[in-house]
Amino acid sequence: MRYCACTNTAPGIPMCTNTSNVSIINAVFWNVTIISAHNINKDTINMIGSAQFALESGQQLTVFFGEHTKVIGPLKGKGHASKGRCVPPSVQGILWQQPPSSTTTQVVGRLFLCILFMKLKNPPYTVQIKGLPQNVVPVTQTSGTMECCLPNNQRISVTRSQVEVLVNYTITDYANQAGA
Repeated sequence: MRYCACTNTAPGIPMCTNTSNVSIINAVFWNVTIISAHNINKDTINMIGSAQFALESGQQLTVFFGEHTKVIGPLKGKGHASKGRCVPPSVQGILWQQPPSSTTTQVVGRLFLCILFMKLKNPPYTVQIKGLPQNVVPVTQTSGTMECCLPNNQRISVTRSQVEVLVNYTITDYANQAGA
């Protein structure tokens, strides 16, 4: 593992020390985002991180399964596609087991969550929903069409209804470019 700690010694000139003499079991690295080069590694680390968080916090993860409808017709702006055919149970099971990196939109087929609410930070006005703390809101699902790659390399187009959220124990180096 490489670790780089940067400090600002002069305006606009960060000074970095780079060392490989660090251990990922050091408490300073707990619950921080890991940068990975590959989506499949990101998906695995996020899955492990979710399970570890639930274990450490004494919570049980709840699984939210996406709903799928097979898309019939043209794809990717080549005309209108219609929805309607049910996805066969065997394919549905595969879609639920796949990591987000197996789809064109990175939307997960099933979520392992303790609770899915968001606390708004500095909202323009205070939000109060009965039974929830101030500025805490539920996150609802959306529907979107995506292409999924099955284990046999067959690609199918489905509409997935799911909450569009991923845990953030790791991100890809590509996703991190915006932070550079």
